[in-house]
This record gives sequence, C-alpha cells and structure tokens, in this order.
Amino acid sequence: MKQLFFLLILLTTLLNCKKEVIVIPDNTPYQDKYISTIQVESYVNKLFIDLIGREPLNTEMDKEVSFLKEAKLNLESRKNLISKLQSDTSFIEGDTSYQKAYYHRFYDVLKIKMLEGVENDIMYSERGIYQNAYEAAVNSGDSALAARLLKDITEITNILSISEDYRLKKININEIFLRLIDNYVYDIINMNTFNFVNATFDDLFFRMPTLSEYDIAYEMVENNQSGFLLGKTGTNKGEYMDLLINSREFHEGIITWTYKNLLVREPQGFEIAEKLEDFVNTKNVQKLQLDIMKTDEYADF
Repeated sequence: MKQLFFLLILLTTLLNCKKEVIVIPDNTPYQDKYISTIQVESYVNKLFIDLIGREPLNTEMDKEVSFLKEAKLNLESRKNLISKLQSDTSFIEGDTSYQKAYYHRFYDVLKIKMLEGVENDIMYSERGIYQNAYEAAVNSGDSALAARLLKDITEITNILSISEDYRLKKININEIFLRLIDNYVYDIINMNTFNFVNATFDDLFFRMPTLSEYDIAYEMVENNQSGFLLGKTGTNKGEYMDLLINSREFHEGIITWTYKNLLVREPQGFEIAEKLEDFVNTKNVQKLQLDIMKTDEYADF
C-alpha cells in the first residue's frame, strides 16, 4: 500500500512538470536539403549572365562553385559572389573588370527596356550629323537652330555616358531614367504627346495613366499648362518628366522591374513594402538585385 502511495505521488509530480523551452536567437536551423553540383553551376551561370552579360569561363565556374560549396551555399557566400560581379575592379581579360562589365550590361538592359535596344553606333552617327549641323548653324548666325541642335547633342551624349557616369556614381537611377525619356530616340519611338504620356507611365510605373492623370499630363507637356500630378505641380515637359522620376511610384516601378527581370514575376505587395522605404532613400539598385539574387527562389535550390 505504501509503495502504491509513493508511485502515485511520483506520477503526479511527473505529469505536473513542464518542459522549459529554450530559444536561441538568430539561429537558423540547417536545412537538410540536397543541392547538386549541377544546380550550383546553374546558379553561378545565371548570376554571370544576369550581372555581366556572359557565361563564366571554365576556370571561373570551377572557382565559384567550389567557393559556394565550401561555404555550404550560405547566404553570406552568395552575397559575396554577387557583390564581386557587381563591383570588383580587379583586371579581367576581355571585360577589363567585373565592375565595368556589370555597368555596361546594366546599360544594355536599360536600352532594351526604354529605347528598343538602339545601338551606340547609331547614336554616335546621329550625334556627328547634329554636330555638323550645329556648327553650320553657328557659322550662319542661326542661334535658335543652334540651341535646338546643341540640346539634341547633349541628350545623345547623356545616353552614351550612362554606363560610365553611373559606375562613377555621378548619377543615380532617377537621373538615368530621366536621360532615357528625354532624348530624340524616345521621342521617335513614342511620337506625339498622346503616345509620350502613355509610354512614360507604362515604362516607369507599369500602368497606364488614369483619365484625370492623362488630361493633366497632356496639357502640361503639350501646352505648358500648370497642373498638379503625383503630388507636385508642373508647367511643362521638363517639369513633367521630373515629377515622374522623383515620384514614389517611380521607385515602386524600379522594384517591380527588377523582380520581373530576375524572377520573371511581379513582386507581391509585402515585398514592395519591405524594400520601398530603403530604396527611396538610398536609390541602391545593386542592393535590390543582391537581395533577390541571394534567395533560393532565384537560385532554384
């Protein structure tokens, strides 16, 4: 009887005991997930193509695959490789450096998006024609024509120097897109004010303007009429373009464009919300790319 009594007490004590839960912060559990060498090679190949516009050489592939596998494909190793392709200035035969190749690739992608991939040779040729016409106008005393031609020359030069100016941090992403919508090529592609207004909204915001937005924008661009658009007032085409590329929606558009380029899908609302404030403040497209390209979704792991 006494033994039964002690057994009941012991059982009651055990049932009333609670396990202590110990939480270790910032401790991501290891995911026991097999990732093949072919998958890692595919990831490296994708990074090279998206960031510098070519496949890795065999030596580069072997080096980077080994580096990632030795680090067990952790996020830090992925970030290091992405940053290397974006910013490393070490000499690379054929590319000069990864950094230069990266900014040249970025420029080419921008031209495809905004200017139908117009070749630099064509713009150099056009600039030469404008330059000759400008000199003739100056010599003949036609100051009005000379001013218009000088504007065209400057706009073409601004496009051709995007890659180097951006690499040297002379301009940010807003200034890049201002240059890409303020030039003769964009005007030819989107001839007349109707097409220009619709194209700028579609290219920058991935949407068409509302009827009210269109009416205000049209009068601003076509007739220099003051209007309130996207939270600011503008009175001409130049101010209209400034309104667009400095708007909050422009920054949302760049986030959307980056997701579409790298993941072939639009970002979800929470993904834009997570990145928008930082991007508005920093204009850091490279960090935006890195945050996407380090993920398992991009890597297809």
